[in-house]
Amino acid sequence: MNAEGEGISPEKILESVFDLVRNFTKFFSFTIEAEEMKTIELYILLFVALKGPRSMSSLAKEYSMTKSNITVLVDDMENKGYLARVRSEEDRRVIMITLTERGKAFL
Repeated sequence: MNAEGEGISPEKILESVFDLVRNFTKFFSFTIEAEEMKTIELYILLFVALKGPRSMSSLAKEYSMTKSNITVLVDDMENKGYLARVRSEEDRRVIMITLTERGKAFL
């Protein structure tokens, strides 16, 4: 907060986030594989890696997308070998999205 008791402006937050992302990418050694990945695919991969397996519905909700859009993205990432669909042990109707060994190696 500043001296007047106001919070940080949305513009300042956006600038800080942008600077973080820009500097964060310097840690990556980009391969052709990484350069060909869509940004949303990277976000989904990171989300599943950091937060653990997730259902298709929770991914759709997290990224404010329809289930059909998430399905297309997960299909592509599954075909590339980064993600896998696994049936939940607790409820066989639920499909969980998990990282594959290739997905872990990519990260």
